[in-house]
Amino acid sequence: MEYWVPTLLHEGNLKGFSSKVVFDPESKFGMVVMTNIAFEEVYYYGLISKIFGNSTYVNSVTSEGGGYFQSARRPASRFTDLFRLLDISKFSKAELSSVYNVVEHHGVVEKISYTPYMDYLPVSNLKVNLITISLIPVALAIIFSLGALIGYIIRMLLYKLKKRGNLSTHFDKYYFAINFTGGLLLLNLFIILTRLPSYPAYSSLRINLGFNLLYVVLAVAYLGLLIYKLRKSSYAKKQKVMYIMSGISAFILAAFVVGWNLYV
Repeated sequence: MEYWVPTLLHEGNLKGFSSKVVFDPESKFGMVVMTNIAFEEVYYYGLISKIFGNSTYVNSVTSEGGGYFQSARRPASRFTDLFRLLDISKFSKAELSSVYNVVEHHGVVEKISYTPYMDYLPVSNLKVNLITISLIPVALAIIFSLGALIGYIIRMLLYKLKKRGNLSTHFDKYYFAINFTGGLLLLNLFIILTRLPSYPAYSSLRINLGFNLLYVVLAVAYLGLLIYKLRKSSYAKKQKVMYIMSGISAFILAAFVVGWNLYV
């Protein structure tokens, strides 16, 4: 690390603690800062700047441009992998020049250190595009499930208010159930996402992950029952379309849960 003099540096932190060592090989002088208090930056950076001065390090990036990067601190599988994708960031060449450190090889950025204790690895444009494309059918499935659920409730209320009787079919209760659980699935995923920043115990999330697995079971059961009912019973064309679309939406959401390991 370039301060007023070239130094060797290592630092890191976790919740409640931070540490930093700076060493000048030429003068053989070093300094260690260890804290376990709030606002540790006063000592963590302040003491170092008093002794070694402010950082003068500037990256000389030779690669053609920036790109997408993802934190190296991430799981390779399990349910948190999906949520880590939300941390994918895009950096321009100018932004790369201002981060902590950049490792290049033949003009290709291999790694950046966004902070002294957080490395980011490159993510190809192809992977980012594939992830984006894969989320489109999921978004459409969610929109359809919520729309079908709201539409069904409104239709039932109108039938009751106008005293026309219940015009639903025997299969409507399954149609309602799969769309209702699809809405609950979205809410459940949102709950998991909001809880992750507080580092919850894995055991406290088992009920959420168990619900995701339950949804997969219900989706498979709905598809099986739908195929059976369509072969045995006759429904209006519009009803068939809605039932089948709900089945497709349930299949997409179930595949999403299984594909991203959102049940383990």
